[in-house]
Amino acid sequence: MSNIFTALNSARIASHIQSANHRVCYIAPGVQCVVAAALVDAAQRIDREKITVSIDLDERVMRMGYGDIDGVSKLHEAGVYLHDSPGLRTAVLIVDATGYIFTPTAEYLEVEPQSEETPNAIQMSPEQIHQVIIRLSPKEKEEAIEKAPTEEVRQELRNTPVEVGVQAVSESKLKEVKQRLIEAPPVKFDVVRRVHVFEPYIQYIDCHLKGCHISQRRIRIPKHIMELGKDEDIAHRLHTTFDLLEKRSKASTEQIKAMVKNFLDDFTKSLGEPWKRVILRARRPQVDAAIADIQSAIEDYQEELKEKLKVEIARSMKKVVSYYIPLVKANPPARLVNQISGKLTNDICRKWLSNELARETPDAQGLIDQMKFDVQFRDVTYETLKEPAFEEALRQAYEYVDWDKPFNEFMAAGEKDDQHDT
Repeated sequence: MSNIFTALNSARIASHIQSANHRVCYIAPGVQCVVAAALVDAAQRIDREKITVSIDLDERVMRMGYGDIDGVSKLHEAGVYLHDSPGLRTAVLIVDATGYIFTPTAEYLEVEPQSEETPNAIQMSPEQIHQVIIRLSPKEKEEAIEKAPTEEVRQELRNTPVEVGVQAVSESKLKEVKQRLIEAPPVKFDVVRRVHVFEPYIQYIDCHLKGCHISQRRIRIPKHIMELGKDEDIAHRLHTTFDLLEKRSKASTEQIKAMVKNFLDDFTKSLGEPWKRVILRARRPQVDAAIADIQSAIEDYQEELKEKLKVEIARSMKKVVSYYIPLVKANPPARLVNQISGKLTNDICRKWLSNELARETPDAQGLIDQMKFDVQFRDVTYETLKEPAFEEALRQAYEYVDWDKPFNEFMAAGEKDDQHDT
């Protein structure tokens, strides 16, 4: 008894089609160029109405590697009638009296089967072929009706609908899909498959604590105020800028900075330039939880800091204003004198200085809103995996991980692709 399970790839499908004498039925998400060439050849040898081709003409099909847009174009240019079956993912091949139902290969994920050890097809019985073909080919259905032994059978066949690919592939849709693929070409599938080997193992991580260096923020002292003079009492804070907070301010972010440092030490490894930091994907749930803890701590700190920061900023502003009031009174700037009609008082000086400095002073809420822990993840790239130094850096960073397995699989994937191409 012969096996009903077998392996079908594009080369084998093309070989079957090349042997066709009177009919071919090819139903699949897409069509590879070698299969398209065999179909074009068959159309020159047998009745074109006995050649049924149905595909899903969608750019996603090409990007997944179910087919090639050049193959579709070859069939269209040769005048082979194409049916459009949106969403089709099942595949059928019928050549003369032999038929198969098979699982098409998305080359984005894996190489097509190369031997009987990896079957992806089931051979159909004559009755199954008959039942399928009349639901796919109007010509076959018409012939079956003519050959029907009884009127009852003929009527049953007439009532049997064509179930796949009832619409023709339009030239406008073909042009549209081709243009999209020209604008954004599909990635090379052998490259993607190699990268997939490492996806379960590592991820790049880029993280920055932003807006939390509040103690380093400064107020810029306008030049027309700086020229009024200095005092040794606050000279260490008065240059062209003034420290927004005192060095011993209670508005400190040291605890959050410590959490971020611990996070980097506990979960990440630096591979050096140009790769920077990575994490083990197996630890991603713990990484996400630690990130959430840091973000929660920042939110709590923001709430706690809200009023405290206002007080701190007001205190710093008051010191600067108090220092400059006598200097303003002793040497009133023209821009102030020309705005008053009476005597220059301390209150006027204080109000003017406050207004001038306010333009250069950060708002407390604005400072708080800028605080965040920004984290970006990136997957490993093929270009990185090709660099010899990357493997060594990874082995040194994670000396307890068995890297032989993924690196060997990476090399093996390349060897399979080379064999597949030949």
